[in-house]
Amino acid sequence: MQNFKLIIELTRLNKPIGFMLLFWPCLWGLTLSYNFDLTLNVFIFYVLLFFSGSVLMRSAGCIVNDISDKNFDKLVERTKNRPVASSKISIRLAIIYAVVLCVIAFLVLINFNKLTIINELSLDLQKNCIVSIVGPSGSGKSTFLNIIGFESI
Repeated sequence: MQNFKLIIELTRLNKPIGFMLLFWPCLWGLTLSYNFDLTLNVFIFYVLLFFSGSVLMRSAGCIVNDISDKNFDKLVERTKNRPVASSKISIRLAIIYAVVLCVIAFLVLINFNKLTIINELSLDLQKNCIVSIVGPSGSGKSTFLNIIGFESI
């Protein structure tokens, strides 16, 4: 039971505001675009996909954040008792759990149609391109674009 409580704390499932902030825009977009002349079973199916994807990816993100901020979190009063920072859960176990969550989230993702998946991947690619073109220094050099074979603008 103690391990279960640590996993809940690690994924911050006891603080639902994070995954709800991911879920509500998805639900809103689905509700605006769905043809309610069709059966509600499809709508409910997609609501469940969006909800589970939101919970899974927010949980995985919390784990990755805790792993990357482990040393910093130890110094902050609010975060020093988190499972990774306090060494209640090993980094190895946290990584394994994050990978498992991402694999399950991938299984959720492949339930969407191919166009949705491709659009999401292309939007991520565009966001990365814009960030790498502008860059924090404003130099115009783009490591990301050079890696995938494009020249800097």
